[in-house]
Amino acid sequence: MTRVLYDAFSPDNIPAGAECVAFYVDQISEADAATRWPLSTLVSIARTVAEGALVADCESGDLTIAQLVAWVQRMRAAGRPHPWVYCSQSPWPNARQQFVAAGVPEPFWWIAAPGPSLALLPGTVATQCLYEGDYDVSALAYDIPGLDPGPDTGANPTEEDGMPTTEQMIADIWAALGGAAIDPNGAGVQYLGWTRDVTAALEALQASVTELQTAVGVLTPGGGAGPLEITLTGTAAPPSPAAEPPAA
Repeated sequence: MTRVLYDAFSPDNIPAGAECVAFYVDQISEADAATRWPLSTLVSIARTVAEGALVADCESGDLTIAQLVAWVQRMRAAGRPHPWVYCSQSPWPNARQQFVAAGVPEPFWWIAAPGPSLALLPGTVATQCLYEGDYDVSALAYDIPGLDPGPDTGANPTEEDGMPTTEQMIADIWAALGGAAIDPNGAGVQYLGWTRDVTAALEALQASVTELQTAVGVLTPGGGAGPLEITLTGTAAPPSPAAEPPAA
């Protein structure tokens, strides 16, 4: 389930009674926003690296991708442990890579991804889907640390309970391939597709590893131990049988 988050260039365009409201701090202060929308969940947005808010607006004329890491670190140091970054879907991978390269934990992500209905992209706490002329509409997760009341687990609310995180899945696959243990903080480890969202490609890779492990366990050529050929496509096959001797 998701909530509905509204944002607009002008605060006057936010629909009355909006459940969740995003606003720009250069137009209305956080204190004034709390007075104006007393019953709404409020999401503050910064347009410049000097402004403090919950979200950094990374788009043309606002913060650049190169400024994101420094802004996020400054917000965390200022007492906002879970800042967000808003950007469109196309520069998102590059924005994420900035944090990987700097060795800084990623922020929460609010991604613009137009679609026919409200739905969260994997790895986001908010996804902007609909554009209604005077305002935009986003799907917003529940129980977001730093936004909603409750114990702060620090977990991304898009990770389903009981499901392994992407970091754990990568570590499991890497270990299955004989790699050394991965430091979850990334120290001394080259970038290995370190992402927070559980993508279909990664799930498929883990399934392939599981299939290979099963194949290795059940395929015993000739009824006993023997070499096993594994192709780069992830399939497994026993070696070709020896040629039959010619008939007498």
